[in-house]
Amino acid sequence: MVNRETLIARIEQELVQAEQAQHDHDFENICMPYIY
Repeated sequence: MVNRETLIARIEQELVQAEQAQHDHDFENICMPYIY
């Protein structure tokens, strides 16, 4: 059984990574056409 702190830390890390991936995706779609 995983303790609560480890589980919360793991979920938070996954959320941060998902948020970063979404940000990169939005950056490519919105900003890249203006750069080139």
